[in-house]
Amino acid sequence: MNNHSASNEVTTQPGVSWWHALYIRHQHEKVVAQALSGKGFEVFLPQYRAVIAGRTAKKNSCFRFSRTTSSFTAGWTGCSRL
Repeated sequence: MNNHSASNEVTTQPGVSWWHALYIRHQHEKVVAQALSGKGFEVFLPQYRAVIAGRTAKKNSCFRFSRTTSSFTAGWTGCSRL
């Protein structure tokens, strides 16, 4: 017979915070991160800079390049209470 009882109680140590992964709408990572940050949450949103090539609307035009920042974890962000 096992003397250990199952317990759902979670003990936390001072200074230790729980992180949560949030699934959010695609391409809304920055907006959600800013909103959470404004409400006092610590946000984890790793990003990288990318260069995207695309054609312009003219028929015989060359490629145009634009710079943008994208999320490494598309559709996800992490948050923790400060």
